[in-house]
Amino acid sequence: MHGRSGSKLDLDSAEQEFIPVGQVMVVIANSVILVVTGIMAINWMLASPEKKAKLKEQLIGLVVAIFVIYAGVFIWTTVRQFMEGVESTLEQQSTTTNP
Repeated sequence: MHGRSGSKLDLDSAEQEFIPVGQVMVVIANSVILVVTGIMAINWMLASPEKKAKLKEQLIGLVVAIFVIYAGVFIWTTVRQFMEGVESTLEQQSTTTNP
């Protein structure tokens, strides 16, 4: 993969390129969750008992989707922080052993 200037794209610049994309995706997911939850709430208030049973099934799907989205964000954030900690520890060790 090559950067804009033709040089090889390093990990730090790749991270800086993709973080905003991930942030936009999370904002879009949050917006969709809010809209869908609002629509389901309105449908629940206006629904007959038979339709409420169908809405409960859809609600399970909504809860699963919310869990998947936020679990993914949590896992990504945790792994990223862990790897940054490992990287800084390795950098500290290399500077202390090679004065």
